[in-house]
Amino acid sequence: MTIDELLCLAQLSGSVKSGPNRWTALCPAHSDSKPSLSISTSKDGTILIKCHAGCKTQQVCEALNIELKDLFVQREAGPAKSDEPIAVYQYTDEFGRILFEVCRFYPKRFAQRVPTSSGYRWNLDGVRRVPYNLEKLTKATFDTQIFIPEGEKDCDRLSSLGLLASCNPGGAGKWRVDYNRFFTGRPVVILPDNDSVGTEHARQIVEELLPVAKEVKLVTLDDLPSGGDISDWLDTGGTLDGLMLRVREAQVLTRTDQAVLIIKNLSEVVVRSVDWLWPNRFPMGKLSLVVGDPNVGKSFLSLYISARVTNGLPWPDGTENTSVGNVILLSAEDDIEDTIVPRLIKQGADLNRIVAIEGVTKRERRFYFNLARDLPALERAIIQTENMRLVVIDPIAAFCGMTDSHKNAEVRGLLGPLAQLAAKYRVAVLGITHLRKGEGSAQQRVLGSIAFVAAARAVWLVTKDQTDEERRLLTSVKCNLAFDTSGLAFRLIDGQVCFDKGTLNMSCDDALQKPDREEQTALEEATNWLREMLRNGKVKAQDIFTAAKQDHIAERTLRRASSDLKIRKEREGFGSFGTWSWQLPENA
Repeated sequence: MTIDELLCLAQLSGSVKSGPNRWTALCPAHSDSKPSLSISTSKDGTILIKCHAGCKTQQVCEALNIELKDLFVQREAGPAKSDEPIAVYQYTDEFGRILFEVCRFYPKRFAQRVPTSSGYRWNLDGVRRVPYNLEKLTKATFDTQIFIPEGEKDCDRLSSLGLLASCNPGGAGKWRVDYNRFFTGRPVVILPDNDSVGTEHARQIVEELLPVAKEVKLVTLDDLPSGGDISDWLDTGGTLDGLMLRVREAQVLTRTDQAVLIIKNLSEVVVRSVDWLWPNRFPMGKLSLVVGDPNVGKSFLSLYISARVTNGLPWPDGTENTSVGNVILLSAEDDIEDTIVPRLIKQGADLNRIVAIEGVTKRERRFYFNLARDLPALERAIIQTENMRLVVIDPIAAFCGMTDSHKNAEVRGLLGPLAQLAAKYRVAVLGITHLRKGEGSAQQRVLGSIAFVAAARAVWLVTKDQTDEERRLLTSVKCNLAFDTSGLAFRLIDGQVCFDKGTLNMSCDDALQKPDREEQTALEEATNWLREMLRNGKVKAQDIFTAAKQDHIAERTLRRASSDLKIRKEREGFGSFGTWSWQLPENA
């Protein structure tokens, strides 16, 4: 059945053309007073019908006295649909290594697969998407013209003529912003298919590449039949010379919203001091990071900070809390009901000042929040929430979408707008991330690209104290806006973050460093000293530290000795009046 034949049937119900290859009509399967039946055709001629009132396609067909099979194009006899592809198009990285393949099946069905050691995996989950012929794009000179048709078949046909051609995987409408960088500074010629879908796809690519390409030309082949492409044009007598003549005659496209530099004379700048969420630790209007291994207390710390922002209590180092306000939480690892809220309650948070983003909805579909896509939605939430002070993203890597967290350029492109958002609304943004395994400095061990550390104005490391397994160390990896970057120590006691008195004179690299042989000897001496110190029973921790200092035993070594001896540590009293006491275990 053709679309005209179907419309003759639907005409009884008053069909109306609503767009290219689109019609609406009264649905014959139910009592319809307002046209609720959509009718359209796909690229291969298949008729698509949908009743927006809920009638099934089968019911609509029965009301029109046709069968479901009548909606599909009746093709001439040919090979049956085969499990073997009739063409395989390989997508590689810049070095020619295969990332994935696009398979074409008879007559025009496509599927994507990834080669594995045992065969193929028929999805692209977690696979990097790149343009077709990326290796050739990488090796070509920057003045080489790049032709962009709609599909791989056309690319191969153009390549056979000696032209450089590329396209995106997935067909029309699937161009991604991250493909743009491969065409930056290069002359591009776009060859759309001769139909509305092809025209819209070309418009999208033009819009994406105009700001970055050296020049963009759009060559339409109007003498093609509907749905035809560049391969059809060549099959019907088109030549390379004829194509290049059209390319030369095509105008270079321009855009009315050309990029204009925003310039400010520094004499006009009004100098202001840095505002702080937590003085000398986490600045306002900037991106900060808390990094560390799993299960060391990073999320606990972020909720502690959130609670202090809402309840206005002083910071544990004694500095005044002047940043009382509201908080937005983005958490991908902990459940709100049984983990986040109970922890906030224990920290004394004002829950009325905290909101959690659970996702985004678009066209009645729900998605996970994506920093690359949903930053405007986050901006609206900040605007709509009075006195917003802090946004926590835990962990930040979970909200990066398809951004490759190990690529500097991609990470900078993601975090740059986030940092601008923080500056625009004077909001502190706190991201949580992990350390990679292995050795090296704290900066080098932050998971993902070094651009994470570069983009943040403050980076703090949370580690376990190697001398005391129950103690956590908070040391500065980077805080170039502060004059005092001394560290702190805290413990997790019954779901609460409890900071020790005083500060730490220790670098982040020292906090990660394992003890050497000389330290081991000192540890043995400290262990014997501590056992003797506690021989007669419980002793206040402050008295122990004072005596150890007089005997030239380092606090770090003393704490490790206490861990090896499994010293029992008890807190007496609460808040600033509480004290710690140590005693040997019963079997010591």
